[in-house]
Amino acid sequence: MKKYFTSNDYKRQNTKRAESRLKQRLLSEERKKAKRRSISGADEDKKDNKRKQVRPTRQRDVVKPIAVAPSDLRLIENTVGCLSFFRDLRSDDYQTFKRNVKFVIMSLKKVTEIDYGTISVLTAINDEFRLKKNILKTILPDQVDSRQFMIDSGYLII
Repeated sequence: MKKYFTSNDYKRQNTKRAESRLKQRLLSEERKKAKRRSISGADEDKKDNKRKQVRPTRQRDVVKPIAVAPSDLRLIENTVGCLSFFRDLRSDDYQTFKRNVKFVIMSLKKVTEIDYGTISVLTAINDEFRLKKNILKTILPDQVDSRQFMIDSGYLII
């Protein structure tokens, strides 16, 4: 008897068979990928490979607070305040992770007085961050004298 490939019964049967074969092929490819990516390779049980789901790992964005500098940022006159600020800059509590980039935001808005010693320490911290592939973002002081002092000192030309 001749098969009629255009009949509804044959179309339904062929569609179901094609779907099941596609599903089997995709599962097989996924198992092969999982086996290639695994550390132990062929040593794993076949049952474990069937149950495994390969999911890409993605780190979430972590937004931390801004490190705020004290108003008197002179290293000799306000040693304790400056050292605690530098410690805060280096700590993990202020390191923001966003889109695979680590950075620290340093706010100098409230700074009224600053000296060369502090600027040299800030430059050293910035160099340290650059070696670790971190970024130090700086918000400059609102006061015109402090802002101009930082610009004249060459801190921004690094």
